[in-house]
Amino acid sequence: MRQLGSVAFAAALVVAAGSSVAQNLSPEQEKKLLVEKLQAQQAPTPAQPATPGASTGGTITFKQSSIDFGSINDDKAVAHEFEFTNTGTGTLIIQQVQGSCGCTVPALQKREYLPGESGKIKVEYNPHNRRGKQHTTVTVTSNDIANQTAKLDIHSTVIPQIQMDPPIINFGNVDRGTEVKQTVTVSSRNPELKVLEATSNSPSVSVKMLDPQPGTIDGAPVTQYNIELSVAKDVPAGQLQALVSIRTTDDKRVMTVSAMGEVVGSIAATPARVQLGGLTDGQPVTQQVRIASRNGKAFKILSVEDVPATGTKFFSGQPSIIEDTQSNPPAYLINLSSSASGAGSIRGELVITTDSADDKVIKVPYFGFIRTGTPANKSPFQGVNPAGAPANAWQKNPSTLIPQ
Repeated sequence: MRQLGSVAFAAALVVAAGSSVAQNLSPEQEKKLLVEKLQAQQAPTPAQPATPGASTGGTITFKQSSIDFGSINDDKAVAHEFEFTNTGTGTLIIQQVQGSCGCTVPALQKREYLPGESGKIKVEYNPHNRRGKQHTTVTVTSNDIANQTAKLDIHSTVIPQIQMDPPIINFGNVDRGTEVKQTVTVSSRNPELKVLEATSNSPSVSVKMLDPQPGTIDGAPVTQYNIELSVAKDVPAGQLQALVSIRTTDDKRVMTVSAMGEVVGSIAATPARVQLGGLTDGQPVTQQVRIASRNGKAFKILSVEDVPATGTKFFSGQPSIIEDTQSNPPAYLINLSSSASGAGSIRGELVITTDSADDKVIKVPYFGFIRTGTPANKSPFQGVNPAGAPANAWQKNPSTLIPQ
């Protein structure tokens, strides 16, 4: 009775509204029509088909996406857990987590998260061998369509417990017979971390440890160890290279200083090193080296010999030596010629003997390489080279890189 009353009430409303459908119908037909309309309105809406490309995955939302560790020492790793929640309507799948330099992420024990479920990503940062302000990142790849590669930022200011300045010593051009010194300073913030020894791998560069002295860095007390590097007077003319190893009370902290320069005598060669670059098989090669006095003393060239590092001589022919009378005292032009043959690297040196009491022998190293499978009369490229220049221009000015 209650249901029929509701239907009748609805019917009365429709009639009162002046429904045109109800006109010219019998009361039974009108009631049947109204019941059908009410049932259609109360029926559930059918599910709509999914739109192609619509996301059914999760949504990754981090509680915080960056962390600043502040000032940290370089002898201890730090860690942080980034919390996240799947705020989407589907399952969140974490596919990969990758840290940049210094950051590591342990293997994830769980990769799938239901809607509303939370998790953590632990990040460890190792500041060893770093100093000053640092910024590294962790990339989280997931099935979140809107944020497939989320970035987590890690900031810090690394305070080294021991540091060295400068890490490279460049003596520049050193006149032979002149003693030259430079100093490397090692500063330790930890009283237990001390410098024990410094050694050089080259007889051309000697080292001497001076007495430690107290000092300050950024207002903090440190102990400073000064290490003196010297080029001796009797070092022969030529290129200067050395590695100085500094050993401390911590076996894991061995520092290395690179020392470089060139000892020059009374006679200078220009160029000091002959770069042949990349050659093609059968390509003719001509080179010129100028030998001149640096101290105003006259001299004569007695001989020029090609001494290869391995294999046969590259400049096998007899070089021509021309006296340059435009300079005072006269200089000499050494003209060399050869033809590239075979394939592989080219290394050797020109040994020039003079009558000078100061520089009886001058050595000029040469190096280059011969490419394989490219005849001298053909371009190694069709059309243009990678830089966009014509191929024949590349041949005229080839690369000087030498394969090891």
